[in-house]
Amino acid sequence: MLRLQRGEPMMYRSTEDAQRCGFGGHVLARVFNDVGSVVIRVKPSPSVRPGQVIVYHAWESNQFRDWAQSQEAVPSPWKPSHLADGYVHVRYRMFGAAPSHAPRATAVEVERA
Repeated sequence: MLRLQRGEPMMYRSTEDAQRCGFGGHVLARVFNDVGSVVIRVKPSPSVRPGQVIVYHAWESNQFRDWAQSQEAVPSPWKPSHLADGYVHVRYRMFGAAPSHAPRATAVEVERA
């Protein structure tokens, strides 16, 4: 299991892009755009297209540097159901869950952190 993700947030990037930019396996990178930024580990993957990055969901805020989230650079709105009364996302939790959304095709830049 540790070879898959090592228990921390991971971004998958194409092998070609990673080699071109000098990213080896498990390097910290800053993913950003004009909306926000997050620092995350990079894992090169041959199944990712050049110019594309993939960050899977389910990472908690406390797993990121400065309690950021993988959705910091995503401009899409929250899901309305997460704003309904009684959902755990709208109440305080020790590990900082927040409303989420299902982003696709968000343009970002990637640089070494």
